[in-house]
Amino acid sequence: MKSRSSRSHGSRVVVTLVLLAAILGAEAPASGSTKTLKRSVGNILQAPLDLVLSPTVALVSVVEGMREHDDPVPLRVAFFLPGVVWNTGVNFGASLIRLVTGGLELIPGVALLPFAADTDPLFSPVESAFALFETETSCCIDVKFGIDYTGSTKHTRHTNRTRHSTAAD
Repeated sequence: MKSRSSRSHGSRVVVTLVLLAAILGAEAPASGSTKTLKRSVGNILQAPLDLVLSPTVALVSVVEGMREHDDPVPLRVAFFLPGVVWNTGVNFGASLIRLVTGGLELIPGVALLPFAADTDPLFSPVESAFALFETETSCCIDVKFGIDYTGSTKHTRHTNRTRHSTAAD
């Protein structure tokens, strides 16, 4: 014979699963927004790629900075390695911040699904900084990783994308 507590527990599980299925299966209003949730999931999934690419992004950033400035050659040589190490650390730390803010935006992103409301990004460099790889999609998360969080890389592709998006507004 089953004890009363095991039957009670089993019925609670069934009721919880039925309620969860009803909530997930219910259609959300057409005016709902997924922007915050998409940004959150994108940050969580792509932050590890930023971590791995931190040394590469730092190297690109320092080389681009050397091309933009007219510093003497001995100064460039002296500051090359410390610059790469510093930028690697900054990009690594900012990648961790991207991961944490993705997690912080996850709950509001789910909570805002039925509403036509969004939250502002908690970590805006992801939106505006240069990235080694970047593409916008209309169906799912925007792909952007290998971000230069130092803001020192001014790449032509990033500048052109910014111009196009401003002209369209």
